[in-house]
Amino acid sequence: LHWDLEEPMAVGDTLEADAQFRQAIEMIEQWLPGLADILRECKTARALHRLPGFSTLGLCPHCFDPALHLPKIAKAGFRCIELCCYHGRAAFAWDHRGHVRELARIAQAEGIQIFSVHAERSLLESDDPGLRSARDVGMDFSDLAAEIGAQTVVFHARLAPGMNREAGLANLRDTLAILQEHVLPMPCRFGLENGWVGLDTGEFLDLVRSLNPGAFGLVLDTGHTLLEKNLEPILGRAGLTLCGVHLHDNDTQSDQHRLPGLGVFPWKGFGARLAACGYAGPLMLEAMPGPDETDVDAFLARAFESLQLLA
Repeated sequence: LHWDLEEPMAVGDTLEADAQFRQAIEMIEQWLPGLADILRECKTARALHRLPGFSTLGLCPHCFDPALHLPKIAKAGFRCIELCCYHGRAAFAWDHRGHVRELARIAQAEGIQIFSVHAERSLLESDDPGLRSARDVGMDFSDLAAEIGAQTVVFHARLAPGMNREAGLANLRDTLAILQEHVLPMPCRFGLENGWVGLDTGEFLDLVRSLNPGAFGLVLDTGHTLLEKNLEPILGRAGLTLCGVHLHDNDTQSDQHRLPGLGVFPWKGFGARLAACGYAGPLMLEAMPGPDETDVDAFLARAFESLQLLA
């Protein structure tokens, strides 16, 4: 939270400064009860454990409209969301303060926790001159997450194209180091999603485990593990670095974002395996409707039912 207070010392060491200090103290005292209310509403890890979650990616091709879609998501039984901005402002005007405030207000009214924010795709292309730098994007989205109470900023990272492998890895580490310094004082952290990083599975897990756990964790994407055939090593080494999951299915041929059970992912016992890793977060669906599915309510109902595979 940012409280807009005048700096008392700006007027110098005068009688006026004394009045400024007293005014600042009075304003802080007035705002503290509201802060206490916010802290009481914050979800603990215990409250989030296995909570049914829905990524707003599942509303594609529609633009996410909090007033329209959050009541539908809540009615279907979901209790938290991931605000998916992967496709940029076309998915949600995340840099429009009025829209962000509306999102936070309606989510609270509907009893929906905004658990995570998925950063836009430009974070992939850290050296593309046509896009904002990965560092700027990461900072923007961590600021957004802190503002709306989200715990995790999910993003894809990969070795920059056009660089040799050693230089690309050094560039990636430099970017992560800057993002770490930015996010460490904040009430959220970054979640690196597995898949297409440019590192093999062991190297990727070593990278995640080498980072400050107060700033970075691992987001396990089930669809990506099918494509890269690396579910077992990720589950075997994820441990307490696991700060989020993306649950969806495919036929191993492409990243189809199908509902669980509509592909070949081994869902039987997967919920228990997540628990064995120590994961205490929500079960976040990142599935999309089929090309012929136009009824949002019907898809949300099917999506909620698909989580029973993890029971």
